[in-house]
Amino acid sequence: MQEATVEPWSFGRVVIAVVEANSDYHARALGAAAFSIASEGDLARDFDVPYAEVMPRAELNSEPSRTLAKGWPNLPPEASVDHPEGRAILEAAVKATDWGAPDAEPIIYREDGTPLTNSTAYEALSAAMNLAEDDYWVVPGFVKRYEIDPDGDAVTRMVSESSVEYEYYCRTCADMRTHTHIETDGFTSHPYMDRPIWVCNNCCQPRHEPTTDDSGEDTPDHFPDGLTKDDAHGNDPTPEDLADREFEEQVETYQERLGTYPWK
Repeated sequence: MQEATVEPWSFGRVVIAVVEANSDYHARALGAAAFSIASEGDLARDFDVPYAEVMPRAELNSEPSRTLAKGWPNLPPEASVDHPEGRAILEAAVKATDWGAPDAEPIIYREDGTPLTNSTAYEALSAAMNLAEDDYWVVPGFVKRYEIDPDGDAVTRMVSESSVEYEYYCRTCADMRTHTHIETDGFTSHPYMDRPIWVCNNCCQPRHEPTTDDSGEDTPDHFPDGLTKDDAHGNDPTPEDLADREFEEQVETYQERLGTYPWK
């Protein structure tokens, strides 16, 4: 498969993670984890472009271009190997792998990030698939190649951002606390997409940065002695409560599935 001219970063080859999972969401999470722990030395074999990571197919907002997916069947975010679409992807990956070549670029990865580079390893995977209680899935991804270390850039950026602190009200601590700016909300379905995220330095509870319309959000409610917020609002949550609850539920669900927060 012919690869494009190298820019500061460029897409390289298609790779797949083969994982045992009980649902499409489970498969997608395991595939992303496999890609994240795969050895960079296996992903990047080009001396001139020594750094690489994998972008899971699920992170593309549209169908991959013909050039990017040349030589491959349709590439969904994930597909069961028991489904014709999944079998076709696995067969294409087997065909694209140069089995036994010492400098071959791995195409197939297991869920622990191990690449399959010889026929014996693939036979072991096939045996595991035949004995598995759950379905096996293929999770496609695209290698992103870098001329400079992207993790080095990320560390520099995070160090710079971590010095930005501000006092906000923390709902978990129920008090004003110092918060550190992380990045921005990455939930595509959330109405506050791209809103800055701040994390409490005391308990690590994330929260949005207030807007000009949130004038009362950052200060705790104060009531006369003996009167509580429930007394004032009854059993009905306020709009601010609902928005905060929705945000916290989405953050927790995302973190449980992928082991990371959805900051861009």
